[in-house]
Amino acid sequence: MEYLKIAFRSILRHKGKMIAICFLVFFGTILIILGQSFVDAASYWSKKAIIDNFTGDLIIYSQKSKDKPSPFSFISPLQNIPNIEKIEEFLSNDPLVKDYASFTQNFATIEVTEEDKLKANPEEEEQELFLIFNAIDPVRYRKVFQNINLLEGSFFGINSEDQADYTSGILIEKEISDRFKKRYNRELKVGDTLTVVSFTQNGSINAVKMPIVGIFEYKAFKRILSGTCFIDMKTYSNLYNFVGFEIINPSSQLEKALSSSSEEDIFASESVDFTKEIKFENLSQTKLSGYTMVAVKLKDQIQLNDALEHFKKYQDQYSYKVVPYNEASGGLDQISNAMRIFILITTTLIFIIVGIIIMNTLIINVNERYYEIGTMRAIGASKAFIRNMFISESLMVNLTGFIAGVFVSLPFLLYFQKFGLTIPKMIAEVLLGGGKLYFMVSFSSIIFSFILILLVSIVATYYPIRLATKIPPVKAMSEKV
Repeated sequence: MEYLKIAFRSILRHKGKMIAICFLVFFGTILIILGQSFVDAASYWSKKAIIDNFTGDLIIYSQKSKDKPSPFSFISPLQNIPNIEKIEEFLSNDPLVKDYASFTQNFATIEVTEEDKLKANPEEEEQELFLIFNAIDPVRYRKVFQNINLLEGSFFGINSEDQADYTSGILIEKEISDRFKKRYNRELKVGDTLTVVSFTQNGSINAVKMPIVGIFEYKAFKRILSGTCFIDMKTYSNLYNFVGFEIINPSSQLEKALSSSSEEDIFASESVDFTKEIKFENLSQTKLSGYTMVAVKLKDQIQLNDALEHFKKYQDQYSYKVVPYNEASGGLDQISNAMRIFILITTTLIFIIVGIIIMNTLIINVNERYYEIGTMRAIGASKAFIRNMFISESLMVNLTGFIAGVFVSLPFLLYFQKFGLTIPKMIAEVLLGGGKLYFMVSFSSIIFSFILILLVSIVATYYPIRLATKIPPVKAMSEKV
């Protein structure tokens, strides 16, 4: 095409301005590719850290709970799941489920001996050592999540994957150990016994002695989960009185009295002799349980939205609610998304500024060529020909800058893919749970930058050319604007 030849010759004649534009596009391409790759990698590793270590793909919790579940934002204990055995059996047989782990969160205090109080650091405030913890079945939890680094001891005495039993006790997070040492001048060690005090739902106070089976730190989100420990479910059940008896086939009078919430009905049953109503042969011991959440991991290739729709169908049957991992992330996913959106907007705004600079440069370039445009129009060149010529110039220059930017960006992407990008600890903690950010080489960032370059080339060129082609040929030939 003739206008391509003219466009190429024009680039050579105005190579100073064209090199400047090419450099701006080159810089913008690098910025977009690296920025978009950063956003994609942060999104992937953030999601992976949350799902693989704490929530699974989705979390099931009690239908009576008003608050949403989260291993990260502990406010108050959720309602216990009353039919946990049925739900676990349902999940074990569900074709979408890869694995699951039931757990709960609660808090207690550590009771300190008089000897420790006498040795306490006088500079530290004398107050109870507050303890937040997850109560778990260690065998099942270990199969689903490997989210801790053991510093001392073991994970409840479990040494192999096929081990079916565990050692009861408490697994202490390093921050609690450090806080105890700072306050009482004594180091907590594996094998020591801690007395943990709890406040049960009925208002009683329980104190249970439990051995320290290990000291650990979290692999991800260390600062957010600092001080959150683990205890086994048997110990937890003793600590919070999750043990009792179920009355099989109670009499109508007894059932009415036990289920009533009316004061009149309660006091009306005052004359009933319950020692005669309750028969020991009708008592059945219930399974120890205080679980409030079940983290569910889906099989590969199962779409999260499809799984959510699937599990919502059974909500009424099993009396539970279900939420995806992002709603159970305690705001981490929202913070991470906000930071990624900020980075994306910043990158796009910078490139828009680059586009405006390109447009201004082209306007100056077109103004200087009014005489040339008028001459071409006078000898028969149409407006479309002039427009195509300038757009071709812009595309040649911009695509050259784009290709150069891609080739320069690729070594950086490959380097960050292998060795990772070190980012500030606080940002790394929120974005991906901590550590370096490892990029993933994908074509999405290259395609995105190509589309943006194409749009900028057309938009930035179209407006100056539109101004130029409105000038009558005679006037353009007689004046240099």
